[in-house]
Amino acid sequence: MGGIGYGLKSSEIINPINPASFSNVDSMSFMIDMGISARLGWFSDEDRTVRKFNGNIEYLAMQFPLSKTLGMGLGLKQISSVGYDYGNISGTGQSAVVHTYSGSGGLSEVYGGISYKLFKGFSLGANIGYLFGDLKHGSKVGYYDVENFTDEYIDTLRVNGLDYELGFQYTYPLSKGKQITIGGVFSPKRSVGGKYMESYVQRNISNSVVERKDSTTYNLGLEMPTTIGIGFTYNEMDRLTLGADFTMEAWESATFYGDTDKFRNSNKFSLGGEYIPQYKSRKFLERVRYRFGAKHSNSYVLVNNSGYKEYGVSLGFGLPMNDGRSLLNTSFEFTKVSPESKQLVGEQYFKFTFSYTFNELWFFQRKVQ
Repeated sequence: MGGIGYGLKSSEIINPINPASFSNVDSMSFMIDMGISARLGWFSDEDRTVRKFNGNIEYLAMQFPLSKTLGMGLGLKQISSVGYDYGNISGTGQSAVVHTYSGSGGLSEVYGGISYKLFKGFSLGANIGYLFGDLKHGSKVGYYDVENFTDEYIDTLRVNGLDYELGFQYTYPLSKGKQITIGGVFSPKRSVGGKYMESYVQRNISNSVVERKDSTTYNLGLEMPTTIGIGFTYNEMDRLTLGADFTMEAWESATFYGDTDKFRNSNKFSLGGEYIPQYKSRKFLERVRYRFGAKHSNSYVLVNNSGYKEYGVSLGFGLPMNDGRSLLNTSFEFTKVSPESKQLVGEQYFKFTFSYTFNELWFFQRKVQ
């Protein structure tokens, strides 16, 4: 659904985007959701295109009630990922030089949150999480002269620290069966721990190490930006849901290793919707959830004072299981990452996501007569 979630309110799915949604769970339900993804991408510049495939565990989440007005959510989610491998050749013959660039790793977060219904239609929530992960960027320079040496440089950024956010949701009834939900989240600028490691290795034609320099490690002062998100959803008779989100991340005021001129503020717009032909029908296809979405954003990282713009569209389906409560979810997304400078590498990729939402009555007490 384009990644919307600030105003998304449902007792049948887990919404980790806004912690205020955790209290919107049936008093006898226990939900577990797990998602995995596969991604096929193309990196291209003015001269060539390189293909790359990778897969990831997107998230693992659970949600359950603590009381009639209090709900809790726990989980593990991916914050960002890096995966690329491309290169170019300059010169010919023995004077040829091969440049190869690669990146791998990602950041994840373990989180726990609580939401409380203050009064009818209005909920507040809070999340606290622990960020962790490594981001590796490598470059190789191969000299195909008589010596056939390769110089390899590897930079690793290791991040760990606490993360937290606040959220709210308010549902306003418009008429019978129709309602609108407004939601928002806020995360203040916060410091996290980080280490930056540089290493160098020189290899010969048989890939044996000729020279190695000890890694240099720097303790970094890293800051996560102030983040503000606002959005809404319109729901009609549990058949149609339409929504939109806007997210602003103030990276210009964040610090990375004492440097602030590598970033700019990032804005993201998301649109999405879901349609169910007949929610209570006995026919399978009439109970399928048909989903669609679109998004647009600009990158927060600057390379030589230039960044990227991202555009994406998605289609998905929520397939009802025999128990009438659980869902098998699939989505297909196409995204294009366009550089603002011709000197930068562009990307476009297809991403397939598969998830299963297990929704069970764990707190239901049966009576035997």
